Amino acid sequence: MAAASGVEFWQKETTIYDTPHLRLRIMARWLRQLPQRRLLDIGCSTARLRSLLPADYRYFGCDISDHAHRHVAPGHFLQMDLNHTCDFSAFAQQGIDVIHIGGVLEYLERPRPVLRALRNLVAGNCPMVLSVINFDAQRYAQAAAHHPGWVFKPRLDEFVTLLGDEGWAVERVLPFLNKKGVGNWWFQFWTKQLGADAPWIHKRARQFILLARAR
Repeated sequence: MAAASGVEFWQKETTIYDTPHLRLRIMARWLRQLPQRRLLDIGCSTARLRSLLPADYRYFGCDISDHAHRHVAPGHFLQMDLNHTCDFSAFAQQGIDVIHIGGVLEYLERPRPVLRALRNLVAGNCPMVLSVINFDAQRYAQAAAHHPGWVFKPRLDEFVTLLGDEGWAVERVLPFLNKKGVGNWWFQFWTKQLGADAPWIHKRARQFILLARAR
């Protein structure tokens, strides 16, 4: 959702994410384990997450592109650029009780008002499953490795503090390597052995997946 790229850029870019990738599958698994069933998917792209959730989910989405409107029920999608607005009032009467934000926040010039608006949309204790790039990772030590659209680049501790400031309490953090096979198994093994906060883990995790709750 980088303002510099604009809507036309994202109309093409979002089609890349039409195949469910590993991070999305993990986040969908977390969502399936929650009792809440009225989901707002922020930055929903082609609404691929919907296909990974049980049929009893009521799925709503918003995105800078308009691809998702072909895949969700009428009135369940809103096209919006979160760098220019964070008005979620269109969903106010839908009883939203769980939120997903995957691969979005790094592209936002002002994530605080978005997180605050989402907190105001839901009742206390409602969960939010979200992801953020690990900018302390070795992989991202050089700016040349960054996506040109990334403008929000917090450390994990800064991000957790920001969430707290905007009314969200972090309950769980999962370091994510974004690899399959033996490499992923090895990373998961050492995450369990050393703990998710270990410096060795933080230097290698490429992203973090978080579960937060509205306070």
